[in-house]
Amino acid sequence: MVNSDLSNLVITRVIAVHRLYSNSGNFISGRTNREHWALILKYKGKTVYQSGGKQYFSDALHPVVLPRGSSYTWQCTEQGDFYVI
Repeated sequence: MVNSDLSNLVITRVIAVHRLYSNSGNFISGRTNREHWALILKYKGKTVYQSGGKQYFSDALHPVVLPRGSSYTWQCTEQGDFYVI
């Protein structure tokens, strides 16, 4: 994921909002060249994202921004609910 200055980011259109649930476990999934930006709001549980050799943690206190064009893997380490915007 790109470590960018998002202070000038303006959201002009929301394509979709999904409320999802993920189980924890050894299952690792990934995405290559993400088509659209996404904001992940994990309000129950924990997920670890990996991109470019770095780890990013998503939980109730740590939202994750996934930029368009990014490639990453993720693993749910504690089952729970989240929104994808």
